[in-house]
Amino acid sequence: MRIRPLAALAAAAIALSTAPSGAVTPTGTPVTIGAILSISGPFAPLGEPERNALQAAERDINAGGGIAGHPVKIVILDDEGKPDVSSQLATQLISQHVIGIIGGTLTANTQAAYRLAESAQIPEIFMTPTAQLWETKRGITPYLFQSVPRNELETAKLSLFAKNRLGAKKIAILYDENPYGQIGHKLLAERAKQDGLDVVDEEQYPTTASDLTPQLLKVQQSGADTVFLWGASEAPAIAVRQIRQLKLKVHVVGSTGILSQNFIRVAGPDAEGVYSDTDLNTTSPDAVQEHFISAYRSQFKLPPNNFASFAWDAAHLFQFAAQTNGGKLDGPSIVKAWETMKPFHGATAMYTFTAKDHNGIAIQSLHMTEVKDGKWAVIKE
Repeated sequence: MRIRPLAALAAAAIALSTAPSGAVTPTGTPVTIGAILSISGPFAPLGEPERNALQAAERDINAGGGIAGHPVKIVILDDEGKPDVSSQLATQLISQHVIGIIGGTLTANTQAAYRLAESAQIPEIFMTPTAQLWETKRGITPYLFQSVPRNELETAKLSLFAKNRLGAKKIAILYDENPYGQIGHKLLAERAKQDGLDVVDEEQYPTTASDLTPQLLKVQQSGADTVFLWGASEAPAIAVRQIRQLKLKVHVVGSTGILSQNFIRVAGPDAEGVYSDTDLNTTSPDAVQEHFISAYRSQFKLPPNNFASFAWDAAHLFQFAAQTNGGKLDGPSIVKAWETMKPFHGATAMYTFTAKDHNGIAIQSLHMTEVKDGKWAVIKE
């Protein structure tokens, strides 16, 4: 594997992020990590690559010596996109004495599982941008961490790109009625106004919507020059098709919820020219990203996406904690290792958790991407 030059800090982080050469084969009783993902249902395009990445991560971690010298086993369960199922599965995993939980794929599902994980002092790493789950009005939730850039970073990246690169002046926001869409919409509207953009229309749609014509006709009447899509089911792809059918002369910018080949499959040729942000740089990957991409492709014969990298990093963060805290695998020790961590170079970002920041990602980890010739391509900045 070709290694690109990296800054000294990144180089030190890479040493803890990739499998060491000549690593000792893990032995003894397996260490179990649980994962609750939305592998079936409307959010399967997110949950499926997350599942694949965890399977690849299990192999990679064991090749690198396991966790505290033990082989790791990641037990992956499907909540079907339903919060009540997430709660049931969390109870099941806790009874199996997992050292941590990865998930959920969705905001509401994360909340449902965490209520149980916290009482059992089991750390949970979730894969949505909703930082309000751990940064609450009551304070920092002690056992909940995030492997995805928080909404505030994403909205800043998207808003500034629309203003500075696309010349946007008037924007419309189409957003899912679920918590992911509602929170993202609120923060995007606030950020756009801060950046001097005029938010001329805000339209909500059902998660399972198959026709967004009523909302798009209002967008057309608003005079918007740019439409933001904040959702993660197939509805944003349907919206893009209908934007083209209505011949709306607008730029289309989506959140990372649309960043999948499934979006391109559903939108078809109409996806060309749609923008989104990404953390996984598949166009010019660094050494850690190259390692992840290679491992994923080798096992699944497919290119990974953002959702896959979120899960890959979540799994490796448990290995990182054990490497830095003397192999202690109880919940409080893992949390302490993360909250006092040196930078960890993941495939998604450089993470630096603290006691006050359970996200630890900077905006420099985000890139813009565009659909070109049926593929997502990172835009050179």
